[in-house]
Amino acid sequence: MEGVIDTDGDGLPDYLDTDSDNGGLTDLVEGMGNPDGDALPNYRDLDSDNDSQSDAAETIAGTSPTNAANKFVIASAQSLGVDGISVTLVGKTGRIYDLQRTAALVVPAWTNVASVGLLTSNQPVVLTHTNIGASQGFYRATVHQ
Repeated sequence: MEGVIDTDGDGLPDYLDTDSDNGGLTDLVEGMGNPDGDALPNYRDLDSDNDSQSDAAETIAGTSPTNAANKFVIASAQSLGVDGISVTLVGKTGRIYDLQRTAALVVPAWTNVASVGLLTSNQPVVLTHTNIGASQGFYRATVHQ
């Protein structure tokens, strides 16, 4: 229908769609605000605060989808030489954190090497992988509920 906006292209006009941007959060939760000033109201914007993390991912991480300064980041990472690596994150209540490793990024096969959770309060999370020897690898931190 001409003149009717369907942001996510699912065939349901935004005025009938409970998740207009198909970002995993309801329009009611996302709201009408526009903190990133991109001319899209939050309910039509997959990244309402323009911090390169989707609103859905920020909700899972326990951070604010409307505050660019509040996002899931690694606070610090320290090489322990051939003995391993230690990664510190800002942990949020009700979340589980994993440190994952892969030998290659071309076709990554991520393996959990350390986990912490379910947190009962906001607190620093330290994930450490030890006894890795001289083998090279790549790491990432993940969060889930």
